[in-house]
Amino acid sequence: MPKSSLFNAFSRILQRCDLPSLPIHSLQHTCAVLLLESGADMKFVQEQLGHGSIQITSDVYATSQARSRKAI
Repeated sequence: MPKSSLFNAFSRILQRCDLPSLPIHSLQHTCAVLLLESGADMKFVQEQLGHGSIQITSDVYATSQARSRKAI
């Protein structure tokens, strides 16, 4: 599937749901945060996102994981 088709479909879905325009990358970020908040470990999230190292994932999502721990 061409990337443009995916981006266009995502834009149409947002419009139909009367949601603001968002970059499609926000879905990846949302998924990562939800995984961490539900108790997934950082290594699993790294693998799901396809990051080359856990350091990248940790740098971006460590604050989300810290917030989740505070809530418990």
